[in-house]
Amino acid sequence: MGTVSRDDAVTAFEPYFPIIRKAIDDAFAEWRAIETFRVDSGFGPSFYDRTKSNEVFDGIAKRAILRLGAEPGILVDIEAQTFKFAVKGIAARFKKAGDDKLGQNVTTQAVLAFVEADGELPGLGASGKVEFVWRPNDLWTRIDRVLMIARDGDQLLWEYEIEGEASSVIELPASPPPSSPASDDLVKPKVKPSKKTQDQ
Repeated sequence: MGTVSRDDAVTAFEPYFPIIRKAIDDAFAEWRAIETFRVDSGFGPSFYDRTKSNEVFDGIAKRAILRLGAEPGILVDIEAQTFKFAVKGIAARFKKAGDDKLGQNVTTQAVLAFVEADGELPGLGASGKVEFVWRPNDLWTRIDRVLMIARDGDQLLWEYEIEGEASSVIELPASPPPSSPASDDLVKPKVKPSKKTQDQ
């Protein structure tokens, strides 16, 4: 399996960019709604970025498998913990991007087969591979960028940005302010009269 050129990848996937971008944007919006529910219910927000990424990926999978799988000419391969799809002999997957714009991975044999340019992917009949990566802003309130990238191991070969609708910042959920206690509930300190007051 070799490296796919940017032009060939854009030609193959461009008709599906709206589906791909919408799956990512809708999954992120779902995750934000769940975060709001957590905070409003007193559970607090998700703590680890890995948890957030996994929940967004789950939302992407629910949408992309159905929408892309319904398109003629797209082959979807669903595995135990991930899925891939192929268009015109080019395999693709979704990942959250790191600072280097590459999809983040726990190293396994399956991951190595995907990220190495010459790694083989059985079942998809693909001659090249790309990743659709998404990157949130630092506060995880919106998607900053969605890119289609090609890589060889830890090296970024090329990138292509997939524009979405102008997104506004989603407000972080705020904890409700504490209610003011009734004046009878307040502890009232005992105050000794000052010596000056006693002498008058």
